[in-house]
Amino acid sequence: NSYSFNYDLSLRNKLKVQIDDKFDQIFNQVNKELLPASLVENFTKFYFENKDISDRINKIGSASLLINNDRYKFLSASISQKNGKLFSLQHGANIGIYAYSIQEELEKKYCTKRFCWTQKDGIGNTHLQKLNNFKNKKILDQILIFTTAYHYHDFSQSTLFKMYLKKYHPVANLNFNLFENFSKKLKQKTAVKLYPKKNSFLVYQDWKKKYGNEIKIYYKNNLNSYKLMSSAKIVILNDFSTGLCELLYLNKPTIIVCESLVEYNVSFTNKIKKLKKINFYFDDSMKASKFLNSNYDNIEVWWQKITANKEFKNFKKHLFNESKKFSYNKLAKSILEI
Repeated sequence: NSYSFNYDLSLRNKLKVQIDDKFDQIFNQVNKELLPASLVENFTKFYFENKDISDRINKIGSASLLINNDRYKFLSASISQKNGKLFSLQHGANIGIYAYSIQEELEKKYCTKRFCWTQKDGIGNTHLQKLNNFKNKKILDQILIFTTAYHYHDFSQSTLFKMYLKKYHPVANLNFNLFENFSKKLKQKTAVKLYPKKNSFLVYQDWKKKYGNEIKIYYKNNLNSYKLMSSAKIVILNDFSTGLCELLYLNKPTIIVCESLVEYNVSFTNKIKKLKKINFYFDDSMKASKFLNSNYDNIEVWWQKITANKEFKNFKKHLFNESKKFSYNKLAKSILEI
């Protein structure tokens, strides 16, 4: 549930540290105004609302609530204080790839066990298995540009500098340059799938303003992305995202066009860089356009070579385990053993 609250300035004025320097003075002013309501006005509500539940639970887990939901945080804290156990389930391809991730810091510190997509037993991969129904669909003659979320005024949970990267920018985006340098033939075959987010309508307007009816644009939330993926001849991504894992699991011809790797950790970055020579990863949209202009008709042959490449196989293993051993019974048993 979403909780409203009445801003209690008199209460917030009591929240302060002893002032020894200018920083303390600034801290008191900023902290007073910006401290989350869950720790001030709504604290009592959250604390007592969870008490009855936490008395009856000794294990709790979630895919993303530990970082995204205040009520769940309070509940988890109450259970932990009573020597209960927390566990996490991987939500998306945001685990083990970033140089810094608030989510990973929290999970590593507080979770007794983490179920990740890369586990050798396959139990942690609760998501990709459901895509089997979309495999081996009829291949259509289409290029699909599958974008990441554009940010007009957003803050990333993973890194502090996403705002400065073009792949997250709604206007100065590499996808525009990519499309502009396609041949006339390829432009006619290209469609764009925007990230299912409210401000995608604004991005849709940017695309329409620049290209009118030259390109088909999918932006509504109710569209089935997997059907679009499985029916495309090749998909172009501008991010190392959940969509990438899904495409590789589907064995769909894919390329990445991303101008910077600054947000990723060293291990992941080294694996990515090795994929430039096989034309899977591009840091230059012009080079990506040139590659597709020359190789589009033989993409299936190129993809067969890619999937047999040793570096590519290692890269996939860094993202997920293709094991088909997953079952909810095995997951439940593993949770009971925590």
